[in-house]
Amino acid sequence: MNPDRIAPINEVEMQLKKARDILNSADYELDIQRKRKGEDPLDPHSTKNTLLALNYDSDDVAKEIISLQLQDYWKTTIDTKKPDSPEFWIFEKTIQKQSVYIKFKIRSEEGKKIYCMSFHFSKWAITNKPFAEGV
Repeated sequence: MNPDRIAPINEVEMQLKKARDILNSADYELDIQRKRKGEDPLDPHSTKNTLLALNYDSDDVAKEIISLQLQDYWKTTIDTKKPDSPEFWIFEKTIQKQSVYIKFKIRSEEGKKIYCMSFHFSKWAITNKPFAEGV
């Protein structure tokens, strides 16, 4: 079974609104996975090294998630390690003239918790975004 799907426009817009509402609140929690098991510490496509290259901190990542638009959406996927938890939402956005892959989920709307699994320079071109043209 393919864990990926293209969510309908209204669902993507609702997810972006929820993320914005959480990240615009005073007491949100943004958990960024800066290191992955077995990852090369020198990999320029790692979240840690991308944040260093962009000179970004957690507040900058929150601002980028807040600024995501429908045309940045790529796909939605289940969390294969925790299939009963919320889905991951995957976006690609140009930041400082570089393509950045952003993958996050809302862990708890009530608890205002967002988990950002990936925020790194894209390892490959993302050319098939479903709402990139004429939305």
